[in-house]
Amino acid sequence: MLKHQFQLTKFISLAVVHFLEEYNCKKVTIKWPNDIYVADKKIAGILIENTIKGNLIDNSVIGIGININQTHFDKRHGNAVSLKEIIGVDFDLNEALRLLLNSIEKYYLLLKSSPNRIDKAYLSSLYQLEEIHPYLHNSKKIRGKIIGVSEEGYLLFTDQYSKQMRFDLKEIQFL
Repeated sequence: MLKHQFQLTKFISLAVVHFLEEYNCKKVTIKWPNDIYVADKKIAGILIENTIKGNLIDNSVIGIGININQTHFDKRHGNAVSLKEIIGVDFDLNEALRLLLNSIEKYYLLLKSSPNRIDKAYLSSLYQLEEIHPYLHNSKKIRGKIIGVSEEGYLLFTDQYSKQMRFDLKEIQFL
Protein backbone atom coordinates (compact mmCIF):
# COMPACT_ATOMS: atom_id res chain seq x y z
CA MET A 1 0.00 0.00 0.00
CA LEU A 2 1.09 3.56 -0.65
CA LYS A 3 1.03 4.58 2.99
CA HIS A 4 3.71 1.94 3.65
CA GLN A 5 6.14 3.03 0.93
CA PHE A 6 8.39 4.77 3.47
CA GLN A 7 9.14 1.29 4.85
CA LEU A 8 11.50 0.87 1.87
CA THR A 9 13.47 3.92 2.95
CA LYS A 10 13.58 2.67 6.52
CA PHE A 11 14.85 -0.82 5.83
CA ILE A 12 17.40 0.26 3.20
CA SER A 13 18.68 3.02 5.51
CA LEU A 14 19.04 0.55 8.35
CA ALA A 15 20.86 -1.90 6.06
CA VAL A 16 23.41 0.80 5.18
CA VAL A 17 23.80 1.71 8.86
CA HIS A 18 24.41 -1.97 9.66
CA PHE A 19 26.90 -2.26 6.79
CA LEU A 20 28.92 0.68 8.16
CA GLU A 21 28.77 -0.64 11.70
CA GLU A 22 30.22 -3.93 10.40
CA TYR A 23 33.31 -1.86 9.55
CA ASN A 24 33.36 -0.55 13.14
CA CYS A 25 32.08 2.92 12.27
CA LYS A 26 30.79 4.69 15.38
CA LYS A 27 27.91 7.16 15.71
CA VAL A 28 26.20 6.05 12.50
CA THR A 29 22.82 7.77 12.14
CA ILE A 30 20.11 8.39 9.56
CA LYS A 31 19.56 12.01 8.66
CA TRP A 32 15.89 12.07 7.67
CA PRO A 33 14.81 10.95 5.24
CA ASN A 34 17.64 9.13 3.47
CA ASP A 35 21.17 10.29 4.22
CA ILE A 36 23.56 8.32 6.38
CA TYR A 37 25.95 10.13 8.69
CA VAL A 38 28.95 9.07 10.69
CA ALA A 39 29.20 11.57 13.54
CA ASP A 40 28.25 14.81 11.75
CA LYS A 41 29.53 13.88 8.30
CA LYS A 42 27.63 12.44 5.36
CA ILE A 43 28.93 9.10 4.18
CA ALA A 44 25.99 7.81 2.14
CA GLY A 45 22.74 8.72 0.45
CA ILE A 46 19.77 6.74 -0.77
CA LEU A 47 17.31 7.51 -3.56
CA ILE A 48 14.18 5.46 -4.12
CA GLU A 49 11.83 5.84 -7.08
CA ASN A 50 8.56 3.94 -6.91
CA THR A 51 6.20 3.16 -9.77
CA ILE A 52 2.62 3.19 -8.49
CA LYS A 53 -0.34 1.26 -9.92
CA GLY A 54 -3.62 2.03 -8.20
CA ASN A 55 -2.82 2.20 -4.51
CA LEU A 56 0.08 -0.28 -4.67
CA ILE A 57 3.78 -0.03 -5.41
CA ASP A 58 4.37 -1.83 -8.71
CA ASN A 59 8.17 -1.64 -8.60
CA SER A 60 10.99 0.33 -7.03
CA VAL A 61 14.42 1.43 -8.16
CA ILE A 62 16.77 1.91 -5.22
CA GLY A 63 20.05 3.77 -5.56
CA ILE A 64 22.60 3.65 -2.76
CA GLY A 65 25.70 5.83 -2.85
CA ILE A 66 28.35 5.14 -0.22
CA ASN A 67 31.66 6.99 -0.06
CA ILE A 68 34.08 4.11 0.32
CA ASN A 69 37.59 4.87 -1.00
CA GLN A 70 37.11 8.51 -1.96
CA THR A 71 39.43 10.99 -0.24
CA HIS A 72 38.76 14.22 -2.12
CA PHE A 73 35.35 15.88 -2.06
CA ASP A 74 33.95 18.95 -3.76
CA LYS A 75 34.22 21.92 -1.38
CA ARG A 76 30.46 22.46 -1.70
CA HIS A 77 30.02 19.17 0.16
CA GLY A 78 32.12 20.15 3.15
CA ASN A 79 30.61 17.60 5.49
CA ALA A 80 31.33 14.52 3.35
CA VAL A 81 33.47 11.65 4.58
CA SER A 82 34.45 8.21 3.31
CA LEU A 83 34.98 4.84 4.89
CA LYS A 84 38.66 5.10 3.94
CA GLU A 85 39.01 8.42 5.79
CA ILE A 86 37.36 6.97 8.90
CA ILE A 87 39.13 3.60 9.02
CA GLY A 88 42.35 4.52 7.25
CA VAL A 89 42.62 1.69 4.72
CA ASP A 90 41.56 0.98 1.14
CA PHE A 91 38.56 -1.31 0.81
CA ASP A 92 37.89 -4.08 -1.67
CA LEU A 93 34.75 -2.89 -3.47
CA ASN A 94 33.56 -6.42 -4.32
CA GLU A 95 33.79 -7.43 -0.67
CA ALA A 96 32.02 -4.22 0.37
CA LEU A 97 29.23 -4.93 -2.12
CA ARG A 98 28.85 -8.48 -0.81
CA LEU A 99 28.57 -7.19 2.77
CA LEU A 100 26.08 -4.50 1.74
CA LEU A 101 23.88 -7.02 -0.10
CA ASN A 102 23.95 -9.33 2.93
CA SER A 103 22.88 -6.41 5.11
CA ILE A 104 20.04 -5.50 2.72
CA GLU A 105 18.83 -9.10 2.74
CA LYS A 106 18.95 -9.21 6.55
CA TYR A 107 16.85 -6.06 6.90
CA TYR A 108 14.44 -7.09 4.15
CA LEU A 109 13.75 -10.33 6.01
CA LEU A 110 13.33 -8.36 9.23
CA LEU A 111 10.86 -6.05 7.47
CA LYS A 112 8.83 -9.06 6.31
CA SER A 113 8.83 -10.73 9.72
CA SER A 114 8.72 -7.76 12.10
CA PRO A 115 7.94 -4.34 10.59
CA ASN A 116 7.59 -2.85 14.08
CA ARG A 117 11.24 -3.64 14.78
CA ILE A 118 12.18 -1.75 11.61
CA ASP A 119 10.13 1.25 12.78
CA LYS A 120 11.79 1.25 16.21
CA ALA A 121 15.29 0.78 14.82
CA TYR A 122 14.82 3.60 12.29
CA LEU A 123 13.56 5.93 14.99
CA SER A 124 16.41 5.10 17.36
CA SER A 125 18.92 5.70 14.54
CA LEU A 126 17.64 9.17 13.61
CA TYR A 127 20.19 11.96 13.45
CA GLN A 128 19.49 14.72 16.01
CA LEU A 129 16.51 12.88 17.51
CA GLU A 130 15.22 14.70 20.62
CA GLU A 131 18.01 17.30 20.37
CA ILE A 132 17.29 21.02 19.96
CA HIS A 133 18.90 22.43 16.81
CA PRO A 134 18.33 25.22 14.29
CA TYR A 135 16.50 24.40 11.05
CA LEU A 136 15.27 26.37 8.05
CA HIS A 137 11.55 26.35 7.22
CA ASN A 138 9.92 28.71 4.69
CA SER A 139 13.16 30.74 4.56
CA LYS A 140 12.96 31.32 8.33
CA LYS A 141 15.28 29.95 10.94
CA ILE A 142 13.46 27.95 13.61
CA ARG A 143 14.69 26.01 16.63
CA GLY A 144 13.25 22.75 17.74
CA LYS A 145 13.69 19.03 17.90
CA ILE A 146 12.85 15.98 15.87
CA ILE A 147 10.46 13.77 17.80
CA GLY A 148 9.77 11.06 15.23
CA VAL A 149 8.67 10.07 11.75
CA SER A 150 5.10 9.26 10.78
CA GLU A 151 4.12 6.01 9.08
CA GLU A 152 3.92 7.92 5.79
CA GLY A 153 7.43 9.35 6.23
CA TYR A 154 6.67 12.86 7.48
CA LEU A 155 9.20 14.30 9.92
CA LEU A 156 7.56 14.99 13.28
CA PHE A 157 8.93 18.07 14.99
CA THR A 158 8.34 20.24 18.02
CA ASP A 159 9.49 23.86 17.81
CA GLN A 160 10.95 25.92 20.64
CA TYR A 161 7.43 27.02 21.64
CA SER A 162 6.24 23.38 21.93
CA LYS A 163 4.21 23.65 18.73
CA GLN A 164 4.06 20.26 17.01
CA MET A 165 4.64 20.26 13.28
CA ARG A 166 5.10 17.74 10.51
CA PHE A 167 7.23 18.21 7.44
CA ASP A 168 7.33 16.56 4.06
CA LEU A 169 10.45 16.30 1.93
CA LYS A 170 12.14 19.62 1.24
CA GLU A 171 9.90 21.53 3.69
CA ILE A 172 12.62 21.72 6.34
CA GLN A 173 16.37 22.05 6.04
CA PHE A 174 18.98 21.01 8.59
CA LEU A 175 21.41 23.82 9.43
